[in-house]
Order: sequence, then C-alpha cells, then structure tokens
Amino acid sequence: MQCGRGCSASPCPCPDCSASDSPGGPHARILTHGPPAPPSNWPPPTRPDPTCALCGRAVPALTEHHLLPRSQGRRQGVRTADLPTTLLCRPCHSFLHRTFSNAELARDYQDICALRAHPEVQRFTRWLRTQPATKGVRVR
Repeated sequence: MQCGRGCSASPCPCPDCSASDSPGGPHARILTHGPPAPPSNWPPPTRPDPTCALCGRAVPALTEHHLLPRSQGRRQGVRTADLPTTLLCRPCHSFLHRTFSNAELARDYQDICALRAHPEVQRFTRWLRTQPATKGVRVR
C-alpha cells in the first residue's frame, strides 16, 4: 500500500502517516491549496477627480495657487516652500490672476474664504459650475 507521498514501505516511515488514511492519501492536507486567496486588487479602483477649492467642480487636473503670492512672500522673508497654497482648477486660477494684482492678493485675499466672498469671484464661479469639467474654458 502506498501513502500519498508515494512511499511503499509498510508501515509508512513518514511522520504522522498511516496508509489507511482518508481518500486522497494520508498527506492530502499537505497537497491542498490552503486558505482561499484574498480578492484581487487589480485593476485598481478608480479615484474620484479632485475638486477645486474655489468653484467646487471635480476636474481631472488642479493647479497650485499660492494664497500669499511668491513675489510678496519673498519680500516678507518667507521661504517659497512655507507659503500657504490651495488647489484650483485652471479657469479659477487664471481668473484670479487676471482679476487681482499680486499686491491685492497678498493684502486682501490671503485665504480662500476671502476670495469666495468677492462679488466678481462669486459671479464667475456661479457661471463656471454650469460648464462641464472637460470643456476648455477661456478666461479673458
């Protein structure tokens, strides 16, 4: 009689083996696959698009806006890496720099709440929310 490992000695010299074990051989527990494999994480789950801090639209790409402009921060002796930033979509970022000078941004609009409170910004973001995120918006 052979054990599951192919041993034909009687009695089987394999430790913990008896040739009269259950069907599938005495070493069937060794030959099994073990616990089921964890579920695959491929393909990776899709991530939602990040949202613009000003208009709130979910867009595929955002730009970094320095709340205190780099030119103004350097004059105050602040390192560029230490300046406060926020992520904006390209139309919002362009609108801010076309509407306000760096001096105005540094003096009056150093946080996102102050920018949102400005009437022109409110009007622009209200209109921008009606545009699809994939549409290229031209800011004049």
